[in-house]
Amino acid sequence: MGRRHILNLNLERSPLRNQRRAEAGSTLVELSVTLFLITAIGAMTMQTMTASWLMQNWTIAQSMTDAYAAIETANAQRWVFNEIPTSGRWPQYPATVQVQVTIGSTPRGTVNATVYRTCMWSQDPTTLIQTYILESFVVYQDGRRNYCKLSKVVRTE
Repeated sequence: MGRRHILNLNLERSPLRNQRRAEAGSTLVELSVTLFLITAIGAMTMQTMTASWLMQNWTIAQSMTDAYAAIETANAQRWVFNEIPTSGRWPQYPATVQVQVTIGSTPRGTVNATVYRTCMWSQDPTTLIQTYILESFVVYQDGRRNYCKLSKVVRTE
């Protein structure tokens, strides 16, 4: 055996070479754990963004419904008192009028709602003062859930 052959045998059996083989396996484990953690953080971030986006859509639809209920309140307050029973806009309870309306639009499309209107009439027997309670229910559907906003106005002659 020559000197060169003895040196090669010593390098193959050296503790430094065995340490490098052990480190190669731990690097693979570290990379796997890092990849798992990055994927988990990304999935949690995506869930949070989706939840906030859905909540924002719900808030926008609620604001549109509130605005349309306010329009119904304004119409009820400004309607000519003597025309309330004959207009047909607010029929005498238990009858209702049902109207499909567009309450707004989003990037996904228009948001539609159904408005149910009715009124209750009463008269004071001693003073003969007439009173109308005008009610408008703005109902819209968001997925599987229905939401309702009420506009109630009391008009007295």
